[in-house]
Amino acid sequence: MKTFKALAILTQMDEKEREAFRQFLGLTLFNREQYVVALYDLVGQNLQNPPDNAAIFTQLYPGETFNDGRIRYLKAQLYTLLRKFIFLKQPETLFEDVAVSRYLREKKLEDLYRKEQNKLQTDGQVQVFTDSVSYLHRYFLAFEWHNFHTKTNRIATEYLERLDMSLDVFFIIEKLKLACTAFNLQRLYNVQAETSLLEPLLQHIETQHLFEKHLLVGVYYNAYKMLLSNDRVFYYQLKSNLLEKDRNYPVDEIKDAYLLAMNFCIQEINNGNAGFYKEAFYLYEQGIQKLILLENGYLSPITYSNAITIALRGKDYDGAREFIETYKKNLQGGEQEGYYFFNLSKYYFETGNFEKVIELYYQSNIKELILNIQIRIIQIKAFYEKNETGLCQNLIDNLQQLLSRKGILAYHKENYNNFCKMFKQLLAVNEFDKSARQTFIDRTNSLSPLTEKGWLIEKILK
Repeated sequence: MKTFKALAILTQMDEKEREAFRQFLGLTLFNREQYVVALYDLVGQNLQNPPDNAAIFTQLYPGETFNDGRIRYLKAQLYTLLRKFIFLKQPETLFEDVAVSRYLREKKLEDLYRKEQNKLQTDGQVQVFTDSVSYLHRYFLAFEWHNFHTKTNRIATEYLERLDMSLDVFFIIEKLKLACTAFNLQRLYNVQAETSLLEPLLQHIETQHLFEKHLLVGVYYNAYKMLLSNDRVFYYQLKSNLLEKDRNYPVDEIKDAYLLAMNFCIQEINNGNAGFYKEAFYLYEQGIQKLILLENGYLSPITYSNAITIALRGKDYDGAREFIETYKKNLQGGEQEGYYFFNLSKYYFETGNFEKVIELYYQSNIKELILNIQIRIIQIKAFYEKNETGLCQNLIDNLQQLLSRKGILAYHKENYNNFCKMFKQLLAVNEFDKSARQTFIDRTNSLSPLTEKGWLIEKILK
């Protein structure tokens, strides 16, 4: 009969190895297909002259009509498990196909080695590398192939260029990631976190146009240049790198770069560039759709709320409302109702539908304390906008009573108490007394934390 791949390897194993592989097949962690075990036991009885497919089928499926496809499937499964076994026997090897190739070389199975190599090379020709480990993988494969071919041709150089390029690109991507992290630490925390070899590396990337030739080099090169220069050109190039069609990056590979792009948008917004509200909101939407901003399959309530706030501040009211409804389902079950009502209240407030804000408050039954407080504040502001100042006084008194409870973090307690304090002063100030209004503004500006500072000052200036 024609030798199949698993059989070719099994014949080169010693008895101890085959016994270990048989034990491996019995582990349900790796194999739950008992017919594969039965196949091994059947062919293992006579490796030099095993039964053909028809005889195997008769033994495994007595009384059934012969189906050659079933046996070929079992043989393929046996080979897959054998590869896994060979890989696990080489704990120092990072990649299964490298481990298998090395094993085939050591066992002098040259025909099978060349078939494996040809398949891997064919697959590699159409592979688009979307993570840095792919370059390291290709380096180890090329290193293995180089070792194999130098046994027959001492001056074989076919794989040296591939070795050099693969290792370089892996190193460059990881170095750029590290440079972005170091720069961010320096900027945010004023700490020293410099990286070596960066200048010659950047020159090499630019002279060789590596940011155009390799996707991830482009991602982290543009991310680093964006951080370094604050130049929007690099932001738009980074955005293109990240979001072009058919770029199926692993989430963990690009998440840091994606967050850097989002932070750049927020920085531009803080600098007064209102056009970046749209950019930031777009990144939020794409980040959710591409699963980049999800944690364990769920959208965090903070991310959900921040995206809606960005849309509202950018006056994209239709986008905000659609986002509220569309991505509610991505919140964890216990968080859905509260954050849905909270953000819907923000939407109605920003669009001037104060009646709906008040109605929503009484519809909701939010048990999470901080969220309850935040919705109460929106309700108080809505009553103020409706000139219901008498009700406002009662509501603010109730809120202060709520804030006296234990279990509220000091930051939140101070923030919301500052709001209550200044809101009461807002109700009492004489709007025609210019000096009193300025005093109110100065006091409001002096308080921190006070997240409603902008709204309070806006009200006194009207």
